[in-house]
Amino acid sequence: MSNTMILKDKSVQVSRIRRSSRFVMKRPHYHSYYEIYYLLSGKCKMFINQDIYYLEPGDMTIIPPLEVHKALYEPSWEAERFGIYFSRDTVTSFLSLCGREAFGHIFSQPKRTIPSEFRPKIEELLAQMQDEEKQGDSYCQIQLCSLLHQILVVLGRCQEARREGHALEEAEEAMVRAARYMNQHYQEGVTLGQVAAFANMSPTYFSKKFKSSTGLCFKEYLNYIRVQKASDMLRNTDLSVTGVAMACGFSDGNYFGDVFRRLTGVSPREYRKGKTVPNQAPESQSFIEK
Repeated sequence: MSNTMILKDKSVQVSRIRRSSRFVMKRPHYHSYYEIYYLLSGKCKMFINQDIYYLEPGDMTIIPPLEVHKALYEPSWEAERFGIYFSRDTVTSFLSLCGREAFGHIFSQPKRTIPSEFRPKIEELLAQMQDEEKQGDSYCQIQLCSLLHQILVVLGRCQEARREGHALEEAEEAMVRAARYMNQHYQEGVTLGQVAAFANMSPTYFSKKFKSSTGLCFKEYLNYIRVQKASDMLRNTDLSVTGVAMACGFSDGNYFGDVFRRLTGVSPREYRKGKTVPNQAPESQSFIEK
């Protein structure tokens, strides 16, 4: 799945991808669909919205729409993973069918470790999804939705069986606290100096650690948060575009428009009118499809 659009005229899509030694995810991203990331082998680190997660084989993340995220790899790390991409409507129909009370928690927990006794079933279903997508016939989407529902049922059944994952280093814990601080104060004129002081670090040292821990510089992350919040306000409020910009911490409407277009591919007014964020394959460069 290289440089292709995700979920164009589809409800569910799947890929199996092995990271090449040359891969670098150059920038974080978010999209309008859900993404399940299941690690088959190797290891990686995921920065999702404001938290850092270490992934090992058998670990899974479920990334909701509009959550800023980025996969981070050390040069020596190898990784192979399955990705499932599915629309909001797919989740809505599943919860309507099976009950929000019983399954809603599945979509609110970003990372989980699949207990060893459940992994063969999960991986069998993922392999079936991959085989089904290769069929590409008129029954494909029905089968993919059915297999996805089975995976979600397995996740519901193994919800209680968890184990602690990789502990974060002290500096990474500080970066998580800083990211949460920025999420709480994005509407204000928050500065690098303020956030560095909150983390008890010099601005220079904080910038270095934040970049190495999250893959983002301070300004990039702050802009992603603000555009993420602005996206929601543009769709769900009657505020003017300028009003949305000010409410999300941008002091200049033109600058807001430039940043919004750069990060989403569309202007704020286009987005408000219903034009969606382009759903590009997030890890298309330097990956090898299995």
